Amino acid sequence: MVLQCINGCGSDRFEALNAPVFVDSAGNLVQLDTSRATYVCAVCGGVALDVAAAAREMQQRESIEPQTLICPACGTEMMLPEDDPLAELLECPVCSQHFSSDEGRQRLLGDVRPTGDPDLN
Repeated sequence: MVLQCINGCGSDRFEALNAPVFVDSAGNLVQLDTSRATYVCAVCGGVALDVAAAAREMQQRESIEPQTLICPACGTEMMLPEDDPLAELLECPVCSQHFSSDEGRQRLLGDVRPTGDPDLN
């Protein structure tokens, strides 16, 4: 964990909020659970950001495979066009079928590939 104040005040002291502190009957610290803590800067009160966790998250997002589309007519799997990834109307390079990117995305409840039944295509 590497905490940094979002206000850039340069403080190296932070307060842990919502972190359960467990003590024994004499008041001595037994356990501190910081897994659910939110941190604030002890100098200015600004929210603290864990820059190490943010860097890990950014690295994870970069390693995600790019989304593919499937032509609803012929089942050809393809990438979004590099020149216009937000294009609303796409054309299959194999069968020249025009379709929207929503039509070409795989659904949670199944695949959009054609079944081979001519009545359904």
